[in-house]
Amino acid sequence: MRHIAQKEPFWVCPITSHIVRIIGAGQENMTLIEGENQALLFDTGSGYGNIKCLCEKMTEKPIIVVASHGHPDHVGGIGYFREAYIHMGDLDMASTVYSAKDRAACEDMLSRQTRDVGLVIDMEDMAPDGDKVSWHVIKEGDRFELGGTCLEVFYPQLGVKTLLDGGRRR
Repeated sequence: MRHIAQKEPFWVCPITSHIVRIIGAGQENMTLIEGENQALLFDTGSGYGNIKCLCEKMTEKPIIVVASHGHPDHVGGIGYFREAYIHMGDLDMASTVYSAKDRAACEDMLSRQTRDVGLVIDMEDMAPDGDKVSWHVIKEGDRFELGGTCLEVFYPQLGVKTLLDGGRRR
């Protein structure tokens, strides 16, 4: 994975050579995991700043997006992507987050969160509406083969809380 200079609104924290923790302006956590053939982004953050552009600076591989659950600080950046995976129990919530209808409420929440940590954000830098995202439903035991790394969906009853890494294979 390529390393990039850290710029707001994201903080990039390498964990291993193929796993990077990304922290958004609202203190939300995202994780980019790179395999030999594909990468997987776990959550898209609040939608402030272009998470897709950031990930594309770190990897040239196709990016699969998985949302842990449908809250705005986890799927707010979904509008930058064409498709994403989520548990059925969170599909309705995720489908309306950052839709044109709910955008104002989400922006207000993010504005309060960032103000609390001393940041002032420009709403022009928010993700596009997520109305056109194609959602795919996942369940416990589903696997994402990234090439050399296989991630398995674990404990999705209340959203996908964990992706279990079966370990790097050579």
